[in-house]
Amino acid sequence: MSSWSRTTSRFIKDSTNLKDSYIRSQENFLKKYQLEHQRSVLPKVPEKLRFNDDFAKRKYVPGDRVVIVKGPLKGTVTKIDSFDANTNGYTLVHGPHKKIAVPKCLWVAGQKSHVTQFPEPVTQDYIKLIAIRKDPTTGLKTDVIIDDVEFRGEYFDSVYQRFLPKRYVKYNPQALIPWPELNVPEEIGEWTTSREDAKKKSFFISSIFSSGIPKAALESLRNPYSKYNTGVYTNHDIRMLTPPTIPLTETKKKYLEEREMLRAREKYEISQKTKDYISKRVSDYIKEQKEFEAKEKEKN
Repeated sequence: MSSWSRTTSRFIKDSTNLKDSYIRSQENFLKKYQLEHQRSVLPKVPEKLRFNDDFAKRKYVPGDRVVIVKGPLKGTVTKIDSFDANTNGYTLVHGPHKKIAVPKCLWVAGQKSHVTQFPEPVTQDYIKLIAIRKDPTTGLKTDVIIDDVEFRGEYFDSVYQRFLPKRYVKYNPQALIPWPELNVPEEIGEWTTSREDAKKKSFFISSIFSSGIPKAALESLRNPYSKYNTGVYTNHDIRMLTPPTIPLTETKKKYLEEREMLRAREKYEISQKTKDYISKRVSDYIKEQKEFEAKEKEKN
C-alpha cells in the first residue's frame, strides 16, 4: 500500500512525467469507446509542436477565406470554421465531410436521420489563403491566392483584445493581409446595450466608507437561493459580528463612575426669586462696567 501511495503522489505532482507508452495505451483505450464523430481523422500533435494560440504559427484563423489545393474538392473556395489545437487541424465550412451514424439521444434540432454529414479537419498544407486585391485604376476587386505569408511586427487589435502579428504576403512587404473580423452575434432586444456603451465607465467610487449601491438594490444582487442564506444567525456568526470589548484602565473606570454619579444626582429647580436676584446682579455689573469705561475715556 505504501509503494502505491508513493507512485500516485509522484504522478499527482508532475503528470507530464508519464511514459509515452502509457499515454498511448490510454488514448487507444479511449478510442475504443468513442463514438465515430468523436474520433479525429488527424493524429494528435505533441505539445511542443502544437500551434495553440500563436497566430504566427497558425497563419490562418476562423473567418479566413481559403481555397482547397488537395483532394477531390481541389479548387473549392470556402471559409475556415474552427481550429483544433490538439491536431493543428482546420475545419472548413464547405470542406471534406464524412457520413457517420449518430445515436438518437445526440440528435440536433431538425435532424431526422441517424446518418448525417460530419466535417473532417484538414492540415495547413491542404489549404491556401485568399486575399482581395483592388485595382487602383478601375477599382475592381479580385480574389488572389496567396502562396505563403510572413509576419513582421505586431499591433494591438481592439476586436481580438490582444497583440497580433502583422500578416504580409511573403516577399512582398507592402501587401498587408488583415485578420478577419470576429463574427460575434449581437442579440438585439428591448433591453440590449450596444457594445460601445457597455465599455463606458458609468460608476465612480466616491467614498471608501459608504457603498454607492442603494440598500434596496442589495437584495437583487444577492443570491436568494444561496446555501449560506439561512436567515438564522448561529453562535459562530454572532461571535464574528460582535466587536471585542476593550479592557478599561483604572483612570477610565473612575471617570465613568463620576459621570454616573453626576447623572444620578438630584436636579434642583431654581426659584423665581433666585432668577430675579441673578438677573439684577448681572445688570448692575454691566452698568458699573459702562460707567467705568466712560470715566476712563474722559481722563484720556
